[in-house]
Amino acid sequence: MARPLSPGLFIYFLSVHPSPRFQDSPLGVHAVDFTTAFPAGINAAASFNRRLIRLRGLYMGREQVGKGVNIALGPMMNMGRVAEGGRNWEGFGADPFLTGESAYETILGMQQGGVVACAKHLVAK
Repeated sequence: MARPLSPGLFIYFLSVHPSPRFQDSPLGVHAVDFTTAFPAGINAAASFNRRLIRLRGLYMGREQVGKGVNIALGPMMNMGRVAEGGRNWEGFGADPFLTGESAYETILGMQQGGVVACAKHLVAK
């Protein structure tokens, strides 16, 4: 397996890819044809299976690279504090440990897939 991108590799990455191409979708690549809708973060976390969560990230990263994306805006790391929150499904639930571990595995998987993972919505979303 490939290693996750370190800060030094990220700087090198930007020198090789001078025009960053972002994608903002919690389920993989959107707004293009022939893509996969991956399970939502809350569903992945409900499995309590680190290997599956990392594989989800890996395949999301590979598909994004295949579609020309080099920086993925995700995963969403905010904890669902309020049940009525309309975007709670993007995150990994209300448990801080589960959210942290799920985000960690997802980020490692995405970066092993070749895309830079940029965690988002860290506080009060």
